[in-house]
Amino acid sequence: MSAAWSQATAPRYAGTRATILKQTPPKYPGASKRRSQEGWVMLSFVIRENGAVADPVIEDSSGEPDFDKAALRAVKSWRYDPATLDGEPVPQRQTRLVLSFAMDLPRRGAGLRFREGYTRASERLAEGDAVGAEQEWQSLRDHDGWNLYETARLWALYGLIGEAAGDDGKALAGLERATRGGVAYLEKDFYQAALRKMFVLRLRANDHAGALMVYSRLERQSGALDGYPQLREAATALRELATGREVLSVQGALVDVAGRPLWTRRLLRRQVSLEAIRGKLDQVDFRCEWGRAKHKPKEGVTWTLPAEWGDCDVYLTGKRGARFTLLELPGGST
Repeated sequence: MSAAWSQATAPRYAGTRATILKQTPPKYPGASKRRSQEGWVMLSFVIRENGAVADPVIEDSSGEPDFDKAALRAVKSWRYDPATLDGEPVPQRQTRLVLSFAMDLPRRGAGLRFREGYTRASERLAEGDAVGAEQEWQSLRDHDGWNLYETARLWALYGLIGEAAGDDGKALAGLERATRGGVAYLEKDFYQAALRKMFVLRLRANDHAGALMVYSRLERQSGALDGYPQLREAATALRELATGREVLSVQGALVDVAGRPLWTRRLLRRQVSLEAIRGKLDQVDFRCEWGRAKHKPKEGVTWTLPAEWGDCDVYLTGKRGARFTLLELPGGST
């Protein structure tokens, strides 16, 4: 993550990050192994002051429930030398950690069955039939035994179908999942093009800090921003928003992620409030580099995150379908 944006405009404090002491790898589910199914799980958790892992949350995955369960079981057993702030142990987030499940003898490239299904879906897409393409994609998705290369291509295709259908949510979800493994499973040019699209899609969704996280990935890719001055200009404008005076607003809704209703976002600002809550929200959970705070969701309350906590993410949980508006307020608001 770039240190030049977002809440990183706050002064740095004498903090040290947690370091791993015990990290047992997840056990490969037997049923998935017999089918030669590969996949990945992206999760986040909090490292407590005693070094134990607390409240792991699956934020995304390749879609295999057995992998989700195995990843959660594994991280709950991990132990850390805890983070410190000014010499005292403090809770620390561990965000968007990707655990991969790959066979001992990995299969490279795509098999015949996958290529045939992928070709049928691509042909529908080329004909302008986004609905038919998605039907072919779903048929392909329902099969077992895809390796990590095939999984990446599968979700890339889903992203392209979403783009063709004018569905930004589908397009972003597909491209995000396709790029989890970086250039290991996608061609470099495709990977960089996907990141550029993801940046634009997050901009459209008013996900300011999320867009900047994608931009930081682009900055680490040699040549990825050559010839795209508009992206550089957009990133500069986003960084200026961190200290701007306008209220940043985004509408959110809880959706099922690995069977649990969840909404999460990286924050650009240090003062946050909720309004227009519709449905049941149980908890708003701020997870930061050097601190954590949990609250009961209420309208009209402003939560201020201490500058020394560093960058923060917010997690909302409750009943599926609950809706709300999250406001990021300019500094000095009360």
